[in-house]
Amino acid sequence: MTDHIRAVWNPDEKRGEAARVKIVADRQYLKAVVEDELGVEIELDQRSEGFQWMVSFFVVFFAEAKDKHKNAVLLLDEPGLSLHGLKQRDFRLTISRLAEANQIVYTTHSPFLVGPDELDLVRVVEMTDRRIGSKVLTTLTSSDPAGLLPLQEALGYDWHKVFSLSSATLFWRASRIIGMLKQWRTCCGRLGKQT
Repeated sequence: MTDHIRAVWNPDEKRGEAARVKIVADRQYLKAVVEDELGVEIELDQRSEGFQWMVSFFVVFFAEAKDKHKNAVLLLDEPGLSLHGLKQRDFRLTISRLAEANQIVYTTHSPFLVGPDELDLVRVVEMTDRRIGSKVLTTLTSSDPAGLLPLQEALGYDWHKVFSLSSATLFWRASRIIGMLKQWRTCCGRLGKQT
């Protein structure tokens, strides 16, 4: 179980984040204990809300998705709200792993749950009139500017990473910028817009 949780949580060893999860029998109960790199054990319910959510999500969805709910459609409403932004970004990999055997549909307002290389998978949902209801748009447009804010922030965060230059990464980042521009051009082409 520890290896799977580590793959989902992706602990930062420099920060002393949780490294191992152990299941311990305590008379008639089983309890989950989290151990860090120093060997300090803390019960799961004493860990951060984000870590508790991630372990619970993993146990429930990965166990269910491999068994009786294989090839299911998983609908997730605002997953990972209690996770730090960078852990939300890592959580996208978990969603991709789940999507190997299932179809995943999730809603989010978080820019960290939208990858710049996944814009072709994004659908903007907007409600302009409550009597009509919500509309799912197939283009990355919205009559409400707030509807595009997570996408704009996701792209802005990725561009910020690209333009935070140092001399050691200048060549790599230049090639990354070219790649991102090509992705943007492809995306705009699908939307019928000129670049």
